[in-house]
Amino acid sequence: AVGGVRFPTPMNASRPVPIIAFHGTEDPINPFGGGGPPYWHRSVPDAIGAWSRFNACTQHFQRSVAPGVVIDRQEGCANGAAVVLVSILGGGHTWPGSQTRFDPNVFGAKSHAVAASQLIWEFFQEMGGTRTRVHGPL
Repeated sequence: AVGGVRFPTPMNASRPVPIIAFHGTEDPINPFGGGGPPYWHRSVPDAIGAWSRFNACTQHFQRSVAPGVVIDRQEGCANGAAVVLVSILGGGHTWPGSQTRFDPNVFGAKSHAVAASQLIWEFFQEMGGTRTRVHGPL
């Protein structure tokens, strides 16, 4: 599923969940720092921290992978369920690497420095040994 990274209340996952999230630091719709509509009350880093704690992650690594792209990766997690945040510095509410045209006046800037679809594919190939069921059978 593609959706927001906000940590749900109440948390109803029965086991650790691998997470990869992409977020622009200048997202005008879902602010990186939180605020905005009431359902986006948490900041993105706070939500990632909540998932990391839920998954019992013990190691944190950060690296820049392209100009304006920083990956924060939580590892050493229960069941190998890593938590990854790909921050697009200056990016808006868009799909990194997409050819789809987003109106920058509405959605903010789009990055072509990374391809979100490719990184998602690689992440879930890596996580392939971790089966999760958050909301019942697939």
